[in-house]
Amino acid sequence: MTRLVISAWLVHLYTASGALCAFLALNRIFYDRYRDAFVWLGVAVVIDATDGMLARRADVATRIPWFNGRKLDDIVDYLTYVFVPSVATRSTRMPERASCHAASLPARPPPTTVTRFALMTACQRAAAPTPASSP
Repeated sequence: MTRLVISAWLVHLYTASGALCAFLALNRIFYDRYRDAFVWLGVAVVIDATDGMLARRADVATRIPWFNGRKLDDIVDYLTYVFVPSVATRSTRMPERASCHAASLPARPPPTTVTRFALMTACQRAAAPTPASSP
């Protein structure tokens, strides 16, 4: 392996380290250490902001054409920007209605889709008082 191929693999490893940051943020969420979780998410944002520049500089697409770095970046972005915030909003001690709306914020669909209608219906059902059972 040449130095150029090794540098291309190191860029992919750098991109994948964003997933490690996401999992460390999840760990901190499970222990109710939300500030630490946001620190790890901040590190993941810095990695995400710089990995594309490094990939272009190392010319990763021509050095390792059989490995899709964009797909790796998409997976890491999903973990960082969708999965971890959704877990954070569902694991906090927010009221059910507030956490239901907050969990829908990262990936909120356009208002005309059926998904939004179904989501809002589920939230309204979660917030509605339950009828008293008859004796």
